[in-house]
Amino acid sequence: MTTQGDFTRRFHQLRHDVDDVYEQVGELQRQVRHGFRKVDKRFCKIEARLDMVDSRLDGMDSRFDAMDSRFDAMDSRLDAMDSRFDGMDSRFDGMDSRLDGMDSRLNQIEHGVAEVLRMLRGGRGITPAGDGRGSHVAAAQLPPARAGDSDRPQQ
Repeated sequence: MTTQGDFTRRFHQLRHDVDDVYEQVGELQRQVRHGFRKVDKRFCKIEARLDMVDSRLDGMDSRFDAMDSRFDAMDSRLDAMDSRFDGMDSRFDGMDSRLDGMDSRLNQIEHGVAEVLRMLRGGRGITPAGDGRGSHVAAAQLPPARAGDSDRPQQ
């Protein structure tokens, strides 16, 4: 049987053990809070570093956007220049075809002049109107042929 003294002693022992447990729990809570503060400080440092990196990346992004807009402006200017060069190319093609036509006409004229000179130097009459009548210009009235003159058109 349990006596009052045993009961009181056991009660005080339990009370003392409970107080020790509370003390240990309090110490653990303090350590946990201290650990959490350390972890929080570390997370705050990491978060500050990440914020700094994020702001640097934002700055770089804005710089890249500015460069992109400059490149777009340059691209549109180059497109305008390309269009102008295409216009110049078509104008040069037109000039080239006109010069080819003028060259062809000049060759015909040279051929005609050479034919007239050949006929005149040969003493034959020419019929410019195609009416069959001979010209009154005789071969003796023409200047002699110069060096380099030929009866064929120059090419």
